Amino acid sequence: MMRRFALVVCLFAVVATTGCRKKSAPQYYEAQGKYDVLVTRLGDDAYESPELAEIEALLQSVKPNAREAAQAQTLLATIGTEKARVAAETALRNKPIAPPPAVVFPPIVSATPTPGAPTQVLVADAGFQPEIGMKLETFLAQYGACMEPTDDVLMPGAKTPSLAYAVRKTKLCMDRFGGTEGITKMFVFTDKKLAGEATRNEPSNDKPYAGMTSETFLRVFGDCMQAVPDVTMPGATVPNKAYGVIKTTACTDKFGGAGEGVTKAFVFKDGKLVGESLQQAQPKVVEPKFVPGASLPSGVNSALPPPDPSTAFTPDSNQLQQPAQPR
Repeated sequence: MMRRFALVVCLFAVVATTGCRKKSAPQYYEAQGKYDVLVTRLGDDAYESPELAEIEALLQSVKPNAREAAQAQTLLATIGTEKARVAAETALRNKPIAPPPAVVFPPIVSATPTPGAPTQVLVADAGFQPEIGMKLETFLAQYGACMEPTDDVLMPGAKTPSLAYAVRKTKLCMDRFGGTEGITKMFVFTDKKLAGEATRNEPSNDKPYAGMTSETFLRVFGDCMQAVPDVTMPGATVPNKAYGVIKTTACTDKFGGAGEGVTKAFVFKDGKLVGESLQQAQPKVVEPKFVPGASLPSGVNSALPPPDPSTAFTPDSNQLQQPAQPR
């Protein structure tokens, strides 16, 4: 009686444990993967992309009792916060920029004024350009809508690079501060004060080039790329992030990798393009299957002696055949 009671208790514990176990939500992992690729490919533009709605729908479909429920809610909150931030920055960039008011200095009167002569008033030419020595916080407060952080710039005669802000690639900003699609205008700061200006020639984005950032690469060529396993380049000791060309005629014609089982991949180190790789898919090995009673496949040798007919197992019998007894 005690054994039966213990058995019932064990069965109840197993059923209770199995029934209460939380299940995994595969839609969370699908949403996380799509979100990572979308943000890497589009940057802040991802939060204004219609593709984001599909990701949010996947996250909202995660059930509250799933193991990944908390992670899904955290990612949803992050997306909401980033969408609000990007919307605010977009509104600020699109806000018309009014020129600063002219500065009127006190009148300068000669020591011996001529009777009846008009008083001379000097009016500063405010213009559109920031002034050397302007503090960084003042610069960003007045002109930040047309500026974005960029790589530090080494000014002539300096020993270390200095902080720099580049003019955004919009017609309004380039008309006001300078620069073109191929030339970037930059403002350089030393000790948080404007020290000078610089320009940078931008390479063409028609084709990938060495040093291209992964963000720019995915923004320009992302429609033809997909994440592939990391690639170890010749001479490297660790694998690096890689993106492979999608197998469509348009993409393979432009980037290569059209051969059967061949994938063209672009490899990145520290977020910058360092090389290309051709990956050959490994042929799938099919293990031979042996069927009882059937002949061996061609080229397969069992290396076993032939069976003894007196002990053969037949489909019509569940026991070994006994050898005939002598009369």
